[in-house]
Amino acid sequence: MIEFPAGLVEVGETINKCAYRELKEETGLEIIHSRVCKKPLYNSPGIINETVSYVFADVCGNISKK
Repeated sequence: MIEFPAGLVEVGETINKCAYRELKEETGLEIIHSRVCKKPLYNSPGIINETVSYVFADVCGNISKK
């Protein structure tokens, strides 16, 4: 199964820094340039307060097989 890397933003961490960390941890790839697309979006407004932020990035490296 292929899916988007995901994770929680740590205290004091920006969305971009979280994206760099999570992508490296989950895929082995490194971001060389990124931009955040839009403000955080709610997955299920009115049900939970969880939000999602999409980060578009240029990456380098090889995908690790965990």
